[in-house]
Amino acid sequence: MTNALYIFFSQLMNRERTSIRRFGCLSVCEEFREAFEIFDDNKDGKISREELTKMMTRLGQMTSEEEITSIMTKADKDRM
Repeated sequence: MTNALYIFFSQLMNRERTSIRRFGCLSVCEEFREAFEIFDDNKDGKISREELTKMMTRLGQMTSEEEITSIMTKADKDRM
């Protein structure tokens, strides 16, 4: 994962943890669900490596196959 991408996700997660404590889960969970649905093009409830690659490109992040694999490995804890 690129340093910039790692920093971005770390900052996002730190901000969201603060929001959850301050405002409760409902609004934060809804925001995560909406973001997930943007990544999930085919609406199957999963984000494939193709969907992740497409979204990263749309966000201006040129990620290598190794970076995508790293992100998928870290994010997909149940390996579904």
